[in-house]
Amino acid sequence: MKKFKLLEEEVLCPTSWDDVTLKMQIEASDLPSGSTFVDTIAIYCSISKELVRKAPLTEIKKIGWELKFLSQPIEEKAIIAFEYKGEVYNVYQSILKAKTEDWVAINTALDANKDNLWKAMPTIIAVLTNESESIFDMDERAKYFNEVPVSIAKNLSDFFLLNEKASIALTNLSLQPKEIIQQRLNEVENTLLKQGGGELYIKQLIGELRTYIESL
Repeated sequence: MKKFKLLEEEVLCPTSWDDVTLKMQIEASDLPSGSTFVDTIAIYCSISKELVRKAPLTEIKKIGWELKFLSQPIEEKAIIAFEYKGEVYNVYQSILKAKTEDWVAINTALDANKDNLWKAMPTIIAVLTNESESIFDMDERAKYFNEVPVSIAKNLSDFFLLNEKASIALTNLSLQPKEIIQQRLNEVENTLLKQGGGELYIKQLIGELRTYIESL
């Protein structure tokens, strides 16, 4: 974050995706077409649009320069564990302990936000960070992660969605010819390499199918 002063008010401006919270990104993704830089700066700097309009143009240009990273994609990196508000969360452990109702909640969120997946991310993260088997309020837990860096949120969600697609792609694959199985396994493994190897269940499924191929 970089500090600026606009009309005697101190303003914090993000300088990378790591400074942007999930809440900010959800608000930004909701901006209608035709929105101006005033709306963008107001959201990412957590200030009023009125302050942006009345501030000196020279200072607003400096802030706009710092926000140039918004035109770049979020760096892809495998995230299996992360720290948030002093607590470390292990995604693998949460996936292994997830209940049916957790997956229903995720799929409901994805279906309801097909046109804006950012809005589904709080629910995905709420499930992927629940290592205990205790019952919790999904909405409240999702809100708790509003301030998580969007770089973490995006990669966590991508990790989950990638493994979901891999699971679907591999299910019932044993019914296909040997050549098709081999081709699909290679495709899935190459994709999972980008996310650190994939979830444990997917690795196990790939191993079983490779053993199946050798027996043909």
